[in-house]
Amino acid sequence: MPMKTPLRALVIGAGMAGLTAARILEDHGLSARILDKGRVPGGRISTRTSSEGWSMDHGAPFFTARDPAFRRQVEAWAAAGIAAPWTGRIGYLPRHGDVEPASEATRWVGVPGMRAVPLRMARALDVRTGVEVAPLVGPAAGGEASAGSGRWVVAGDAYDLVLVTAPPAQASVLLGAAHPGFAATLAGVGMRPCWALMLRIRRRGGRPGILPWDALFLKDHPVFRWVARDSSKPGRDEDGRAGDPVESWVLHAAPGWSEHHLEHEDIRVAGTLAAEFMALVGRLGGKAGGPAVDLLVETARAHRWRYAAPEDAAAPGEPAHPGRCLWDAAAGIGVAGDALGGGRVEGAFLSGAALAREVLVSTGAGSPPR
Repeated sequence: MPMKTPLRALVIGAGMAGLTAARILEDHGLSARILDKGRVPGGRISTRTSSEGWSMDHGAPFFTARDPAFRRQVEAWAAAGIAAPWTGRIGYLPRHGDVEPASEATRWVGVPGMRAVPLRMARALDVRTGVEVAPLVGPAAGGEASAGSGRWVVAGDAYDLVLVTAPPAQASVLLGAAHPGFAATLAGVGMRPCWALMLRIRRRGGRPGILPWDALFLKDHPVFRWVARDSSKPGRDEDGRAGDPVESWVLHAAPGWSEHHLEHEDIRVAGTLAAEFMALVGRLGGKAGGPAVDLLVETARAHRWRYAAPEDAAAPGEPAHPGRCLWDAAAGIGVAGDALGGGRVEGAFLSGAALAREVLVSTGAGSPPR
């Protein structure tokens, strides 16, 4: 049953963890507001749309669903028409050797772009974008949360609870004075960067596809960890003049390469990565059906994700923190995110859900279904 006097919760961050936590709290009678410094909800679940009319998923390229609760959510998105399986030809390229088929895991994508999922989640939620939140000042402990206590004042408004879902480095700064314990924990959680490149490549003279695979995982490659023909995903279309179609490719640089070039200008990074990709195409050209000279790069845009993915402190998909979140019921403050939930979109969802569950139990509002 909804609470008679809803507690006011502030969620900092409109990525998957923050949207999930806010949605669950709202469904159980709490009042949740989300603040995010970005222009649109979604965080790294993002789609870049240009003034020229093209769009590409330059953040998370897909997501898998292994946990039963997340599978149910994904099935609901699919039923709503905003998610679909990506049945592309996906391979694995070792440092030395030929391409091998990748695992047969079901890979889901948002339709018509990855951002369709967070945009649908944000509907009917109080989401304020373009808001920079200053480091929190408030109680680190003291008294149980009670309706109307308004212990946390953020951006001019009072809240009973604050849930931080920003990347660990940013969350540590936000919590430095308000909750030193959580700040110290988060300071030790590493995130690695990723330069992403969006390419539009025209195939000239009736040349067949650039590569015979729609995506490749690259193992120990000096530059790339992932390359994907974004236009192969469901709901996307290639375009171009008859006989000269245009393919959209999104490339993710390897963490080490991204760290080495982290502060370089995006134009410089775009040129370097485009050249490296054409060299990769040339290396695999014998199997692709034509030389790289038949390809014309029409667009090359780079985007820096400073906090792209958690360091591999735990096994893939396993939570870095036993409870997938941090929660101090006495102080009314918590932390969630993929860095605590095990990485991936699924990890962020499970972390946000875990934090919402902790809030509901400690406030007496109940517990969401598992």
